[in-house]
Amino acid sequence: MHLPHVQTNRAYPLDSLPQEFDPCHLVELNLSYSHLQKLWGGTKNLDMLKTCKLCHSQQLTEVDDLCKAQNIELIDLQGCTKLQRFPATGQLRHLRVVNLSGCTEIRSIPEVSPNIVELHLQGTGTRELPISLVNNKLGNLLAKFKGKLMSTPP
Repeated sequence: MHLPHVQTNRAYPLDSLPQEFDPCHLVELNLSYSHLQKLWGGTKNLDMLKTCKLCHSQQLTEVDDLCKAQNIELIDLQGCTKLQRFPATGQLRHLRVVNLSGCTEIRSIPEVSPNIVELHLQGTGTRELPISLVNNKLGNLLAKFKGKLMSTPP
């Protein structure tokens, strides 16, 4: 079965997608307001994925490694209040927008794509910014921090 888009109009009730779920042809994953705690565990073939929206999935505690999502352009995790860690995205050359607003448990941001143009960090617990933020393409850094930054890129 070919499902290029997975989207729910209601909250996805399970705490993860089935382990046998094969997202190799998936272009958009929109499971906002789901009850997911994690996606599927491990690394999956995500070559076609361009958009990942898991906004307001308040039980989400981890996001799987996205290293195989080489065509991803947008990751939206806004309001995932239990999310503690965001994977490094430095190798994702097409990634342009990351929204972590309201992810109050996130304390630091790993290396990000050099082509990122929007990084939304309002309402996070972030106290450090990665060195990779020093680039010419970051046109819209939206960051209001709860506390003071402990370190910033030079």
